[in-house]
Amino acid sequence: MKVISQLLLSVPKGRSYKLIFMERPLSEVLASQDEMLKHRGAFESVDPALLNSAFRDHMRQVIAWLEHRIDIPVFRAGYRKVVSDPTGSAKAVRDFLDIDLNVEAMALGVDPSLYRNRRF
Repeated sequence: MKVISQLLLSVPKGRSYKLIFMERPLSEVLASQDEMLKHRGAFESVDPALLNSAFRDHMRQVIAWLEHRIDIPVFRAGYRKVVSDPTGSAKAVRDFLDIDLNVEAMALGVDPSLYRNRRF
């Protein structure tokens, strides 16, 4: 299931989890958020420095939480890597989950044209 990072902090103990944590450069996340808000009709702009600071603080909190949840194995997947090497990334996910998955079908699910907020 897909869960936003904020909700990870509420994952209860006592169950078996494996987490695939998608990482993306913060500048791209913020650009994507800004585009989403524009599409929803939000005309008020939020100070980019404030957003940047809030997102950095949040990510530090999530990473610290993950380090303390040794009961949850984590596979950290870089967004750029998944887009540039979908087959290799799919193989890595399959190996992490240790289940027989259709790597070719997984790789075909990656659509590079959706990577619109690229920042270099």
